[in-house]
Amino acid sequence: MSRKNHLHRNRSKYISSLFPDTGMNLLVYTSLIFITNILTALYKEYYLYAFLFFMLTITSVIVHTHDNIYTNTLDKCSVMLVVIYGGNMLWNKYLLCGSLPVFIVCIAFIFCIYVYLYGYLQKNYCFHSQKCVADVYHSLLHLISSLGHHLIILL
Repeated sequence: MSRKNHLHRNRSKYISSLFPDTGMNLLVYTSLIFITNILTALYKEYYLYAFLFFMLTITSVIVHTHDNIYTNTLDKCSVMLVVIYGGNMLWNKYLLCGSLPVFIVCIAFIFCIYVYLYGYLQKNYCFHSQKCVADVYHSLLHLISSLGHHLIILL
């Protein structure tokens, strides 16, 4: 067995031991992180952004409880609307606030793209063969994307 495969297997075992299968859906709970984005957007009077996060929260909870082609497509549409609107806000704020906060948001975005798309291509991260490992990475995706959008709202 190669060193890379050995390290990969040990990482998977370690994550599995941290999050045993308890029958509770971790992704439903981490989808609720987006409620903080709704509240922050409402506080800053970004009502459309708050509505888009409301839609994302609802579709995310639905897809993580009743996954099928329709709920998955609806959730991906909600994700794209939030990303497009957030990207537009970030661009407009970049012109006002400078580059460091924008750089941090871009790093969060690149991380999310990497974990999701590269993971899809390599059947790793969010698409790992062990569901508990995939769920941990997907939960991390929820957290990092939420933090990135919080930064956009608060700029």
